[in-house]
Amino acid sequence: MRSQPSSYKSVIQIFLLWFAGLTAAAQFAKFSIPFQNLAEIYPNAGTNLGLLVSLIGFIGIICGLFASMLVSRFGYKRMLVIALILGAAISFVQSTLPSFQTMMVFRIIEGISHLIIVVAAPTLIVQLSPQKYVSAYMTLWSSFFSIAFAIVSWGGMPLINNYGIGSLFSILTISMVVIAVCIYLYLPDEKTTGSDITGFSIRSIWNVHIQTYSSAFMSAPAIGWLFYTLTYVSMITIVPTLFDDQTPVYFIGILPLVSIATSFICGGFLLTRFKAVDIIIYAFIVACFALVAYWFDIQIEYISLVIFAVLGVVQSSTFASVPQLNTDMSSQSKANGALAQMGNLGNTIGTPILLFVLSIAGMNGFITAIIAIYMAGAGAHYYLTRQRTKQEAL
Repeated sequence: MRSQPSSYKSVIQIFLLWFAGLTAAAQFAKFSIPFQNLAEIYPNAGTNLGLLVSLIGFIGIICGLFASMLVSRFGYKRMLVIALILGAAISFVQSTLPSFQTMMVFRIIEGISHLIIVVAAPTLIVQLSPQKYVSAYMTLWSSFFSIAFAIVSWGGMPLINNYGIGSLFSILTISMVVIAVCIYLYLPDEKTTGSDITGFSIRSIWNVHIQTYSSAFMSAPAIGWLFYTLTYVSMITIVPTLFDDQTPVYFIGILPLVSIATSFICGGFLLTRFKAVDIIIYAFIVACFALVAYWFDIQIEYISLVIFAVLGVVQSSTFASVPQLNTDMSSQSKANGALAQMGNLGNTIGTPILLFVLSIAGMNGFITAIIAIYMAGAGAHYYLTRQRTKQEAL
């Protein structure tokens, strides 16, 4: 399905896939951003209310590579369209605000829809991109999560305040249907899926996990991504509570925007000159130096700006590393499945771990823990690079 260079049609197709990614991210955002509204709708849910946000994450941890098996076996375009329609149907049911137990069941099913989208869409983007623009388009893809959260925050909350939370779910339903129809009509059909999956037994699923995580090519993006996700959501959640009382409220909203900006700058400049993995390693090291500045009495606000700028570079470089390290669709889909798996793991456990460290070891322990995470990320990528060099030399 490799696109011909400089095709106007391929640009439209790639943006359709990016829009599909926005709807997948909105499946997270539609519950996390209006969380207080959900508490009013389900007052008896108690602490279980958080499950409505995190259930998709748990599904991702368990089924990340299973989603890659599905799309490889049955076709990327076909499964993407099915996932979008499934997501639209679930969002429609959610718009009726069913009982809490029913909402939880549909949230689990929605996790499958979300996973298939984030595995199939970037794999298709690589196949449709002219070779010299692959890094740029993967940088575009890498922005989908942050931009979707910004859209739901800026546009969704006023909508909820005027028409209720069900209106946000309804808008997502319509969006997913429209994008599914456009992708069905406008994207080319695959001649072959290139699948090496022969079944869906427990043994075959286990073998795919072993194959993926034992490969220094397929696992590298996901392993590095784990260390990124351990801190990204945690930093957004925890660090603003450490700011000086005089820090403007709007400063908090600047942090993810800085990350988005450096992500695009990275795609337009660094990725055209250096290998994605090398960029990630140096970005993690720069983040460590920025954190060390805390012990030289540099304000945490300034440090956080640098950290989020660096994390934007890691973000775009990680997605660009998938096609750089994996040349065929099957290995790319496995790499993307592992990426979803490790990303959900990091997002799920990162905040509780760092909050625990902060509570028992204070700021010194908090800063040290984040430095350790970033050094581990750089070290893991360096080790996997050495492993790839050895394999290529054989």
